[in-house]
Amino acid sequence: MAPLPHKKPKTWVEEQVEPLSTWQELVEWRPQGGRPRIRKLRPRTASSQPRTLVCHDMKGGYLEDRFVGGCSNKDAYRFYHWSGVDTFVYFSHHLVTIPPQGWINAAHIHGVTVLGTFITEWEAGSGVCKELLASEETVAKAVSQLVDIAHHHGFEGWLINIENEIPAEKVSMTGSGVVVTKEGQRHLGAVIGTEEYKKEYVGEKVSEWVHEVDVLSAMAKTEPHAAYAAYTHGLQHRWNFAMRTIPDISPLLRPLEESIKNTFIPALLRSPVLGNDARALLELPPRLGGMGITSPEKVAEVENLNSINLTRSLTDMIIAQDAQGEIDQSVIAEQKKRFSRDRQQGQKTSLEHLSTILPPDTVRKIHIAQETGASNWLTSLPIRAKGFNLNKQEFVDAFALRYGWPVEGLPNTCVCGSPNNVDHTMTCKKGGFVCIRHDEVRDLTASMLREVCQDVSTEPTLLPLDGELLRYRTANTAPEARVDICARGFWTRGQRTFLDIRIFDPMAASHRELSLEAVHHRNELEKIRAYGDRILQVDHGTFTPLVFTTSGGMAPKARSFYSRLADLMSVKKHQPRSSVAAWMRCRLSFSLLRSALLCLRGLCACAVSQIPLMQSFVRDLTRVMRDTNTNRKVENQEKERVKERRDAQHCVIWYDSVTEKGKLEWQNELNPLNQAFFDACDGIFLNYTWTEEHLARSREAAGGRAADVFVGLDALKVARKFGLSAAIFAPGWTYETQTDFAEAEKRLWGSLAPLLTHRGPQDFPLTTSFCQGFGEHLFCRGKEDMMEEEAACVSLVTEEAYNGGGCLGVTTSAPATLRLVMCGLEWQGALRVSVTYKWCSQPTSLALLCSLSSSDSGQHRTLEFQCEEEEEGDKTEDKDKCEEEEEGGKTEDKDKCEEEKEGDKTEDNDKCEEEKTVECTQVESHIENGWSVRTFTAQEMSGYKVTHVALRVGGAAELRLGHLDITNTCPSKVEAVRQTELGKAGAEW
Repeated sequence: MAPLPHKKPKTWVEEQVEPLSTWQELVEWRPQGGRPRIRKLRPRTASSQPRTLVCHDMKGGYLEDRFVGGCSNKDAYRFYHWSGVDTFVYFSHHLVTIPPQGWINAAHIHGVTVLGTFITEWEAGSGVCKELLASEETVAKAVSQLVDIAHHHGFEGWLINIENEIPAEKVSMTGSGVVVTKEGQRHLGAVIGTEEYKKEYVGEKVSEWVHEVDVLSAMAKTEPHAAYAAYTHGLQHRWNFAMRTIPDISPLLRPLEESIKNTFIPALLRSPVLGNDARALLELPPRLGGMGITSPEKVAEVENLNSINLTRSLTDMIIAQDAQGEIDQSVIAEQKKRFSRDRQQGQKTSLEHLSTILPPDTVRKIHIAQETGASNWLTSLPIRAKGFNLNKQEFVDAFALRYGWPVEGLPNTCVCGSPNNVDHTMTCKKGGFVCIRHDEVRDLTASMLREVCQDVSTEPTLLPLDGELLRYRTANTAPEARVDICARGFWTRGQRTFLDIRIFDPMAASHRELSLEAVHHRNELEKIRAYGDRILQVDHGTFTPLVFTTSGGMAPKARSFYSRLADLMSVKKHQPRSSVAAWMRCRLSFSLLRSALLCLRGLCACAVSQIPLMQSFVRDLTRVMRDTNTNRKVENQEKERVKERRDAQHCVIWYDSVTEKGKLEWQNELNPLNQAFFDACDGIFLNYTWTEEHLARSREAAGGRAADVFVGLDALKVARKFGLSAAIFAPGWTYETQTDFAEAEKRLWGSLAPLLTHRGPQDFPLTTSFCQGFGEHLFCRGKEDMMEEEAACVSLVTEEAYNGGGCLGVTTSAPATLRLVMCGLEWQGALRVSVTYKWCSQPTSLALLCSLSSSDSGQHRTLEFQCEEEEEGDKTEDKDKCEEEEEGGKTEDKDKCEEEKEGDKTEDNDKCEEEKTVECTQVESHIENGWSVRTFTAQEMSGYKVTHVALRVGGAAELRLGHLDITNTCPSKVEAVRQTELGKAGAEW
């Protein structure tokens, strides 16, 4: 928790820090209010030892610690073993975890860097990763937002934890040129001759075709979409000419039909041999709900009769040898239309017959597949460059959705807990796939509008209502109501057109009993009542609802909209309208199909192809966190903040979760599957179920960066054995029983102490009131600061304090020396030392000791500031001298430090010079509200550092240490100590 401020702000209770839970919240995040008052990160002593990371996860986080002004619970969770920690991670299971201000301040005071958490998990995480890794632009947006959040709140970086898979498509003429034969002869791909010769010829052709179908069937097992396109657009036309030109060959085509029915279709759909009803269904064209895989045996006779009738006029002219005659093309055109009508009527008759014998759900599915736009994905060529190709699983699932056939591999129970089936997957909100489906159509429509309209935006906010009365009770009156798309100049020049998209499942229980026309009308009407009147009256625009089925069918108004859009695009692109409309419907059809397949099979898996974008996200976030000058526009008032960021120790750490193959597989070590992420950032947080072999391999893989490998552990000693850093995750067991928290925390960190590298400050001033930020009352200079509420602090001694809510209690039963602070303060100029204390027993001698170390010679000295003197016999100590006890009770000259005499040994002059005591002068001594304040100065000791600060008590006693301030008074190095800041500081070192 952060130190208590000197004065309680008016928003003490209300002001708090909250996480971001959704991708939309991250994208739309903006700083609110002024910048939080964050302490500058305190420099610490350097260490080549492995580092220690602590990950906070107290019951999900954001408990009492979320309040900026502290809390009223003195037993709230706190942490005070800062000297043994290098990095502090505030963790929760929200998407973006922003550390509360109190934790940041407490860590910065002790020189500990703070990281927030960016985590994606399971089903919901897939949606976030899809948004994040959609393009390089979305990655750049996320990096920018996360950097801005860290800079605004004043912490140093992020722990990135991706807990979901990221989710790797010939006539020989001689002599007269007349061939004379008694059997027959091939003629332009057909045959003329005897029945026997015709059977022989057609039989050979059928054998060739059957072989080609078999080859295509083998291809269909791995590339069914390509095999289907090859059949419908190519292979089946191979026998169309023979059927039209050779009469009475239907019986001869039976082997071909058997190959199609028993080999090709099962290989294409991964299904057993279909019954006659299902085969009849697939013969229908896609616009009627079929697949267009016709039966050559059935259509051969009709095709031959149509060919004879269509060419009759030409045949008559050849027989009459009329070289001057003309064929009436209008008659030919009329005959073609009649043949087409007859063919369509026959198909409709077949469909009506099937509707009487197929199950009702299948009939409903067929009607859905007949809607405009629902079958465009089936009739288009599988062009991979355009994204129009399906892999084998997607192709089979697409037909299962189209006809309501069973889907293999679906779990019996959905992750939401409901019984799972195909209809449930189309509407289940779990995982965010329904939203993804909606956003895909929205973004695609907006991108097409941008080619022909101006001022196109997504998710625009409608104008607020100011007393306008709307026509319908169900109208959306929210102050920040939004629609999906807005474009200017679509229906009318200069006027804004608002669009809102709805995609519904016509097989849902609420729609199943209604006709498709009725369901479309109801959904359109709901949208119009919600937005139409408001947009017309308030925004002075037009509103068009875009209603789709999950299969790609469009409602009437959507058909009108896209028809108008096709007109505009054909003019803009100078292309035939029919081509533009087909292209547009194909894109919409594939968008909805892929979204439906995602709903069906989605397991929160991102495409493997997104892994490079994830690595780019980690690398860019790390780089931008380090370099705050990379083309970032900074306002004048932000210059100081940028300087602080430049000096800060920013950090981004990757959690060992998803691999570079996109799989959620915890490696528990550093290896090639997660090395790329480690190389892209500042470190890796390994998962917990490791062995010593894992750690040995991790050390080898890390090379010279072993200290950047943080081992998630509860066995610190093993990690240290390999020179690796430690990541202590949520040691919350110490808080299970609040009343025993302090003792449990002491046991935990006491056992870890030998394995930790303690670090301290390396610059002046060194100031502490020995308050951990907790207490039962709030004090200022020994006087209780009366507050409207009880102060929210607890410390080692909470009944009283000099500054803040607590102080350090010292109790001794014999003379003792207590080390207070480990540090590394560079001494340049005079030293000013102030200590504040209060006796709770009979006073005894008291001295503050500073250990000095020379970086050049390696020599050590002790600087003593005598706070209290004790009379021994008739001896009286001189306050202005630094003295030590000497054997025999001898007292040295006031200008020299005492040294022990051992035997007859005498130190040489150089050593005597080194042991000379630095002149220490007490410059101030007074009592303030019961607290004794002693202030000393010491002359300059160039080349020395203050490495430890200790307190020496002369005997059994009890006292309170309220404040300690060690300042380097050299003006060129530090500013003067400001007492007003000390009053607000609470707890420092």
